[in-house]
Amino acid sequence: MKRNVTLLTIIVILVSSCTVIRQGEVGVKRRLGKIDPVYVEQGPKGYNLFTTTILKVPTRSMNIEVKPDLPSKEGLTIRSEISILYRIKPEAAPKIVQNIGLNYESEVILPVFRSASADITAKFLAKDMHSGERGQIESAIRKQMTEILEPRGFVIDNVLMKSIRLPEALAVKKANDTINKTLTPTILKLRQIEAFKSLSNSNNSKLIITDGKTPFLSLPEKF
Repeated sequence: MKRNVTLLTIIVILVSSCTVIRQGEVGVKRRLGKIDPVYVEQGPKGYNLFTTTILKVPTRSMNIEVKPDLPSKEGLTIRSEISILYRIKPEAAPKIVQNIGLNYESEVILPVFRSASADITAKFLAKDMHSGERGQIESAIRKQMTEILEPRGFVIDNVLMKSIRLPEALAVKKANDTINKTLTPTILKLRQIEAFKSLSNSNNSKLIITDGKTPFLSLPEKF
């Protein structure tokens, strides 16, 4: 019985001293409180349970969804929904864990994003964020983030402005501008004809055709 207990204990220790580093992640070995500068590659790995811990760090592309309020050039506040796509360089994982820990998203990436996005959008008008210049804004934010984060081991793959909500008054103006751009002379002429046709059916007006170019209304004398 005692022999069986001893054997079981040995098996538990052996199993507990093994881990598997999967594809899209690396291991960071901490031995007696110190971080090993060489990362652990994927595959099954054994380690000393009493002196060593292996931390798993994802190196695949990760996505952070944020909903920041962005400033515009004219001083407006623009509500937005943005995706940040980033990944960690495998060789930088030990240094990141040692200097930052595993909360690198909240402690490093997001603060850098907030600063970069505010700096960039403050140079653009609110309407530009809702137009073809959105791609230029995304690229500028990504570039500024890369300059700060790449030396620390982070790769910013993309910054995507998924949703932009303009202030109500500006949104109405933009909608009116869009409508006005679609009102070509031909469409305006057709609408004018439709309006006169509608009025001609009224009992209080009479449609008179002159030269075939411009219809006009002759109102009853009581008007």
